[in-house]
Amino acid sequence: MTPRFDGCGGNSGCGCESAGRKNGSADDAERPTPIESEPTGSGSNATEDRWVEDPTDSAATLPEDVQTAMERFLGTEPLETMVDCLPAVRRRVFGDTVDVVDLCHADGETDHRAVLEGETYHFRCFYDVILLAALTSSPVEMRTVAPDGAAVTARVTGTGKPTVSPTSAVASFGIETDVEPLSASDRPLEVSYAAICPHTNAFPSRPEYEAWAATASAATIGMPLANATELAELLLE
Repeated sequence: MTPRFDGCGGNSGCGCESAGRKNGSADDAERPTPIESEPTGSGSNATEDRWVEDPTDSAATLPEDVQTAMERFLGTEPLETMVDCLPAVRRRVFGDTVDVVDLCHADGETDHRAVLEGETYHFRCFYDVILLAALTSSPVEMRTVAPDGAAVTARVTGTGKPTVSPTSAVASFGIETDVEPLSASDRPLEVSYAAICPHTNAFPSRPEYEAWAATASAATIGMPLANATELAELLLE
């Protein structure tokens, strides 16, 4: 049985299936240290540092294009780290709390699914699978498909890090580089899913992520999939 939730609009109004500044400081020594990465590829994103081992590290700054796009979209600054960004997304997009009903559920089968207490949930966005796991203390079995078609799975038990397969699996978080600011007339969930969801994916390994990121029309970061639930917990704070 696949439960149905209206949430962000379900299969008709969610928007997540649509693909689509760094502020100066008088003392740079006090700024968080940049995210480190080995640049790969030949696209416009190839020279950026896009890897963060621990998304809850308040000393790891985001790439400048991620900062700029997130600040423009949310109308909030500075957003220098994921510790800054995710709570700002929750406040601006979800409000005070995030519940299971707020996730972008689909009526039919999708590439992103989770099994919780015998029920199968299908989502339009990979990261909703992660969010579901963060919203419950019960074990969750997750399966998603990378942009290249490779399957990535994980098991979250509510304690400790997820068990992922392959063990080298990574996740991305991203946003359209030319995203427009959220306006009062927008439906925040729909607009946010359309701007962020297509660029938030899982990959079998870091090289696959970096090859994809080098040519993506988005500002992104990558992280170990085993640490991605910690990123979700930032959104729920």
